[in-house]
Amino acid sequence: MKKQLGIIIATGLLATSFGFLASAANAGVLLDENFDGMNAGELPGSGPVHQWRGPENGLFGFIEVTSEKASGEQGKSIRFCDNSAKPNGSPILTAEWKTPVAGSLTVEWKVMVPVSEPYISLQFIGSNWDDAPVIVIFENGKIAVDFADGKRTDLGPYENSKWYVIKAELRQADKTFDLYLDGKQVIKSYAWRSIKKVNLSNLSIGADFSAADRAGAPVLYIDDLKVTVTP
Repeated sequence: MKKQLGIIIATGLLATSFGFLASAANAGVLLDENFDGMNAGELPGSGPVHQWRGPENGLFGFIEVTSEKASGEQGKSIRFCDNSAKPNGSPILTAEWKTPVAGSLTVEWKVMVPVSEPYISLQFIGSNWDDAPVIVIFENGKIAVDFADGKRTDLGPYENSKWYVIKAELRQADKTFDLYLDGKQVIKSYAWRSIKKVNLSNLSIGADFSAADRAGAPVLYIDDLKVTVTP
C-alpha cells in the first residue's frame, strides 16, 4: 500500500513538474537589449532597435549609445539629442519584435529625463498615436497614461535626472493592461485605447515634442528594453 501511495505521489509530482516546465517553455523573450554590446556614438537606422531622425536626416536630432548615464553602476544606455524647436519635432526610437499571436505581452524599459519643462516625451506601445493600445507620457514634471476612449490618468510627478522603470502587461484576451512604476502596480485592468488596428510589435519613444529649443542637448535617456510573452 505504501509503495502504491509512493508511486501515486511521485507521479503527481512528476506531472506537476512537467506542467511547470511546459508553462516556462511557453514563456518567450521577444527582445532583450541593454545596449552594453553596442559602440558608443552609434545607433542604426534599421534593425530590432533603430532610430528615425526626421524627414531629412538629422533634422529633428539624433539618438546614440552613450556611457554617460547608464541606469546601473556600469554599462551603457541611449540618449536622445533634440535639434528641433518645432512642436512634434523629435527623433524617434523604435524597438521591434515578432507580433505575439495570443497571450499576455510584457514590455519593460527604463527612462530618465535630464531637462526641465517645457518638455514632452511620448512613449507608445505601438508605432504612433493611431495604433498604440497604451501611451505613457512624461510631460512637464508629471507622468500620465493615455488609455481607453481618450481617457488619461496621472501617475504623479517625476524628478529630473532620476531613472524610472516602466512595465506594462497587456492581455490580448480581454484587451486590458496593468502598469508598474518602479515595481509598484499603479494601474490594474485598464482598457486599451480604442483604435481600429492595434500594434503589439513595437515600442516607439520620442523626445522632446515641446517647442523648446534644445540646440542638440540630451533630452531623454532609455535603457534595458525587455519584451516577453506568456500564454
